[in-house]
Amino acid sequence: MAEEVDLRFLGEQIKRLQGDVRLLKSDMAQVRADSVKVESDVAAVKADIARVETKLEVFREFVNDRFDRTDDFMRSNFAILTGQSAAHSDQVGAHSDQLKVQTDQLKSLSDRIDAQASQLDTILAAIRDLKPA
Repeated sequence: MAEEVDLRFLGEQIKRLQGDVRLLKSDMAQVRADSVKVESDVAAVKADIARVETKLEVFREFVNDRFDRTDDFMRSNFAILTGQSAAHSDQVGAHSDQLKVQTDQLKSLSDRIDAQASQLDTILAAIRDLKPA
């Protein structure tokens, strides 16, 4: 006749299989819980990244505004300095012209003094010639 199958062996196999299924279900529940935690952490990281990007954008705008103000400040001060330099240059030119006029006047006076000194020398020579020796 046909051999009889030992049901005890099958029962042990089924018990072991049921234990494995329970363990698998427990592991699946843990994986789901871990997945939810990871998704929560990912959402928190994304929120942190968004906050950092916002702060970075605000900082970038601040820096751009600061550079723009500095550039405007430098341009304005350079224009002022250029104007002052031109004014000083004009003043120096005017003083130079005045000095040239005064130098020319002094030269003219010097020439007149030389001419008068020459005339005096001529007169003194004539007077010496008139004096009896």
